[in-house]
Amino acid sequence: MFPARPLFEKLICDDLFNPFILIIPNLRFGKDKIAEGQLRCRAEMLKSYSEEYIKLVSLENDDFDIRKEVDIVVPSLPYDISIDKYNIRNFHKNNKLSVLINYGFFRSVYDRKIYASYAYSSCWKVFLETEYNLAEYENYSLSKRQNAVLSGYCKMDSYKEIEKRNGLTIMICPHHSIDGGYNDDLRLSNFIAYAEFFLTLPSKYPNITFIFRPHPALFLLLGTPAQWGRAKVDDYISKMKAHENVIFSEQADYFQDFALSDGIIQDCGSYLVEYFYTKKPCCYMLKSKNDIDEKFTKLGKLCLDNCYIAYEEKHIIEFIDDVLINGHDPKKLSRKRLAEEKIMFNYPKATDVIVHELKRELELEK
Repeated sequence: MFPARPLFEKLICDDLFNPFILIIPNLRFGKDKIAEGQLRCRAEMLKSYSEEYIKLVSLENDDFDIRKEVDIVVPSLPYDISIDKYNIRNFHKNNKLSVLINYGFFRSVYDRKIYASYAYSSCWKVFLETEYNLAEYENYSLSKRQNAVLSGYCKMDSYKEIEKRNGLTIMICPHHSIDGGYNDDLRLSNFIAYAEFFLTLPSKYPNITFIFRPHPALFLLLGTPAQWGRAKVDDYISKMKAHENVIFSEQADYFQDFALSDGIIQDCGSYLVEYFYTKKPCCYMLKSKNDIDEKFTKLGKLCLDNCYIAYEEKHIIEFIDDVLINGHDPKKLSRKRLAEEKIMFNYPKATDVIVHELKRELELEK
C-alpha cells in the first residue's frame, strides 16, 4: 500500500522538496508480525530506491522526532494502525500538514465511514479520484469539501501497458473480507465458497496461465485458529503453486499482473475500479443481486454494470469460455468509454496536479 509512489518519485527530482519513506510499525496483525513486515517493506523499497530515502523505526528503537524531521506527512493509510505517534491524529496535534491520497479507489458504501472519520477532516489536503468521489466526500466527510482537491488517482499514474506474452492469462483475485474477518461490514469475499473450485481451473484449462493473487490479508486471516488454521492455509497454497500454469503473485507491485492479464476474476474493492485502466474484461463475484444496491456507490454500480457478474461457478466458466476464449465481449465499448470518460481522470498526470497544488498552497511556485 504505497499510493503516493508516483508523488514520491516526482518529489525526489524536485529541489524544493526533500522526501523520504518512513517505515513504521504496523500493529494490525499482532506484535509478532511487526518486524517481519517492516523488513519485507524495506527490502521491497530498496529494489527501487537507495538507502538514503528510507528510514525504519521499530517499537524498540525509535528516536524519530516528528516535530523536527518533517513538515508534510503523506500517510499510506487513514487508519490508526500504528502507535499513536504515527497516526494522523498526532500529526494534526503537532501542526504537521497531512496529505491523503487514497490507498484504494473508493467505490463502496463502506467507504463513507472512512470519509466521515477524523483522519480525513484533520488533513490539510485530500486528493480525490473522480467527480463521483468528490461528491461522496462532500456528502459524508466532516469537512465537506474544504480540504478536498479533485486531482485524479495518483496511484494509477504508475500503470503502464507492457508487451503481452503469448497465450491467455487470467488473474484470480479474492478479497480478504470473509465472514468473521476484521471487516464484517464490507463482506465482499466469496473465497471460502470458491476455494476448491479455483484449484480445479488450472487443470480444466491447461493452456491458460492463471495469476493467483489473493489480497495480502486473506491468508493471514484464514490462518487464524478461528478460521482455517495455518496448516490448511499452507496446504491450499501448496496445491495452487503445484500447477505449472499458475503464477502465485505476492510481489508488492501488481500493475505488471494487470498488464500481463487478459481478464480478471475478482471480488476485491479497489481492483473493481483500478482494473478499468486496463480496459480489459472483468468477472466480478457477488453473493446476491442485493449486494449491488446495498454495498456500492454510484461509481461502484457503474463499474459493475460494465463487468460480467458471477453468482455461482457456472458464471465464471461462462466468462472464461465465452468472453476470454471466444472473444464474445459485448461490454467492450461501454467499458472503454466508462474508463476513459469517467474513471481515468487526469491519467497519467494526476501526480502533476498534486505537485502543482502543493507548490501553489505553499507559495513555492517559481
